[in-house]
Amino acid sequence: MRVVWSLIAVLALVYAVTSTREPMSTVSLGCSKTGRLDFDSAPGADCDTPMIEVLGAWPFVVLAVLLCAPALVAALVMRRWSSWLAVAAYGGLSFAGVANWAGFWILLLVAVPMALVAVVLATVHQILPLSGSRDVLRQ
Repeated sequence: MRVVWSLIAVLALVYAVTSTREPMSTVSLGCSKTGRLDFDSAPGADCDTPMIEVLGAWPFVVLAVLLCAPALVAALVMRRWSSWLAVAAYGGLSFAGVANWAGFWILLLVAVPMALVAVVLATVHQILPLSGSRDVLRQ
């Protein structure tokens, strides 16, 4: 269980890092509607400019923390409640991604499949006994 939760955290980090090179048209509603980027903070940037050049690094740091933290907590604590807490966190992040569909935070929609995997992991964690779980897996 701990390995799978850790793998989810690593994949979330990889997603946040690789998202930095995606073009602004991925998250900008202006690019999809008018074909123009309307960001005053990045003069000369267009819809094909990588997001990190327009937004800076901090949004991606926050994205990585938001997506990695629930899985890391579940991996480190390894209690049933922490697995269900990760499910709730990924559910909330999924909702935040849907609520912010027209901007950068739409990238939180990756939490939808993460929430589904978290439900499976939490259910398995609920079913398996805490002590002697290795004996159950050997049989």
